[in-house]
Amino acid sequence: TSQDVLNERNELEDTGVATIALAYDAKAKKQIGDVQVQMRGITGGDDVYVIKDVSAAVKKELSRALSQNKSHKEIQKACRNAAYGVLWDHIKQRPMIVMSLIKA
Repeated sequence: TSQDVLNERNELEDTGVATIALAYDAKAKKQIGDVQVQMRGITGGDDVYVIKDVSAAVKKELSRALSQNKSHKEIQKACRNAAYGVLWDHIKQRPMIVMSLIKA
């Protein structure tokens, strides 16, 4: 409904959104390229250290999840939760996180 859309937009205005993109090779069990992190409307989201910490946490979680043979969906959830944890530690907010996880 249109009220749901308005509520979601108000929530995004208050908390912001983070987009995180990364790719991995499932057979080799390793990350491909760098973790890309962008933040919009997040207090402190332009802080280089916050972005580096989110990227490092997601990379570490990906490596751990791959070593445990987790499914793509489980990996995506684990990486998102790692990002949430870092963002909460730094800025005490839980923005919407859009995770783009590409399996090669």
